[in-house]
Amino acid sequence: MKKDSVKNQKINSQFKKELSVIVHNELTDPRISSMITVTDAYVTTDLKLCKVYLSIPGSDDIKENTLKGLQSAKGYIRSQLASRINLRNTPELEFVIDKTQENADHIEELLAQIKKNENN
Repeated sequence: MKKDSVKNQKINSQFKKELSVIVHNELTDPRISSMITVTDAYVTTDLKLCKVYLSIPGSDDIKENTLKGLQSAKGYIRSQLASRINLRNTPELEFVIDKTQENADHIEELLAQIKKNENN
């Protein structure tokens, strides 16, 4: 299965959808921020690993606590995914903070500074 195959894209989409539902509706750990968003999920072609990209607004402490909460709930999340998505193996989960929005905000700030300097 190629990385960008239709089958792999469908699996990624299904994982993202189910992970969002599980994280928002079924996890009760107080460490997990209620503002968390699953921005993407990428399952490797051998179905052994799923990288879950998360957007977590707030301070570094909130992000760190949310990741700790998700790490402790990893077994439960995998069991829920196994019952909802029919695959031979349920991949291991790796949670990664998605910094796309932070990077975009930083670039916008830099561009605003450049524009301001050009006007002076």
